Amino acid sequence: EDLFTAAFNGYFLMGSTSEVVQKAVDLKSAGTDSLILDSNYKDYLSTVNRSNDINVYFSANSLGSLNTRSAQDQYEGEEGNAAGDDAMERYIKYISAGVRLDGRIIKMNSMLRLTRGNREIDLFLDLLQSGVNRRALSVATADISMALGLDFSVLEKFCSDGNPECADYVSYKDQFKQTTGIDFDKEFIPNFSGTVNLLMTDAGAAGGMGDIVVFMPMLDVKKTEVIWNKLKKKAKEMYGPQKMYGEEKVEGKRAFWIMDAAQIKYYVVFDAKGIYSGNSKKLMAASMKSGALSVAKVPGSLSRMVNDNTVMFINIKNTAILSQLTGMYTGNASMGEIFSGIKEITFRSDKSSEGITLDMEVELKGDQQ
Repeated sequence: EDLFTAAFNGYFLMGSTSEVVQKAVDLKSAGTDSLILDSNYKDYLSTVNRSNDINVYFSANSLGSLNTRSAQDQYEGEEGNAAGDDAMERYIKYISAGVRLDGRIIKMNSMLRLTRGNREIDLFLDLLQSGVNRRALSVATADISMALGLDFSVLEKFCSDGNPECADYVSYKDQFKQTTGIDFDKEFIPNFSGTVNLLMTDAGAAGGMGDIVVFMPMLDVKKTEVIWNKLKKKAKEMYGPQKMYGEEKVEGKRAFWIMDAAQIKYYVVFDAKGIYSGNSKKLMAASMKSGALSVAKVPGSLSRMVNDNTVMFINIKNTAILSQLTGMYTGNASMGEIFSGIKEITFRSDKSSEGITLDMEVELKGDQQ
């Protein structure tokens, strides 16, 4: 392909076409301080972390070009590719990423900048609910903690007109009512905060999943008690005859449990904050004593990274389970050793009015760099 060059007023310009080189010359002739033609790239430069060791920027055009070439190699279907390319250019402004090493911490960040106006993109952005740091719990003993925020009222509105795309969601709600006796629309959603918080300890120990608690923050204590009582009634009906159901207290709160075929008990309890379920009374008690991440800070990167715009996070302090999963997935146990030098991993996703970010920090053990 041809490469066009020009020397002008102290600048050496290179471009893929003569037109783009001419535009740069015209910009400089007009007295502008910048030769940047793309407003999205200007937006990217205004937010980029210049201390990163590596920064990468993909425009919608470049992504569309890559997508078209890939599709042509596989399918040789030009018409479909053009349509996909056009959609990408219309709704994705740009994707950016950056990496830097800060002492023993590898920091990575990425941004997907979107344009509203597309039904699916608007649904995606609106469905994600920020502020999980105000609901998720700060449990210092947890090896793994994660949370996701979803605004179900957005999905309810999207599906209110009988949208065929919602068939699976409608089916799930019907099944939920049959299984629990709870009306998902009228009882659960109005009282649910939208945040699901998962906590684990001893993850991967002895090849098992370890202790686990799922916490669902709720909004009204009395309504939560009604939901819990319905869950208890259904559990007793299903597991009581097999003597796989029981009731007791956890941290002074009423709880019921069901037992699986392996004789493992799974507890369900509620308090003023919400509903807890899991296989460990100890972790459940620790969770019930804990405050929200926004108030009760924990050592490590999680408290530092999450904020009021966060819609999702995953924090892993015990990497044993990552080693096991990697070995199982690859079929090579030695592959899991890549995690032996890692102390902590944190993923975080934030939402803004125009897109989402995905950031990751990997803290190495000792002096490894």
